[in-house]
Amino acid sequence: MFKGWWHVRPEEERQQWVLEPFTAVGPLRFGMDAEEVTQALRGVTEDVEHRTWSGGRGNNTWRPSEGRCREFGLHLYYQDGRLSGVAVDALCGP
Repeated sequence: MFKGWWHVRPEEERQQWVLEPFTAVGPLRFGMDAEEVTQALRGVTEDVEHRTWSGGRGNNTWRPSEGRCREFGLHLYYQDGRLSGVAVDALCGP
């Protein structure tokens, strides 16, 4: 449910995640494929990851390039189908 552009989720309602530089953000580990990310997020949010796919016409290989969980405040970046970056929304993210 959209609560406004500048709605700030109170601290007590946020998931508390730990950053492990170059390794993990909360339950997400860099190098996970999209299905592993989905499984990891199922345990912490009901917000569905909406993915953007990239690929070529000739090779028929489609890989996720970005993922978003808007309500939960995550923007996920994939490289070669593997999680390579996570941006957390300071207003509503964990």
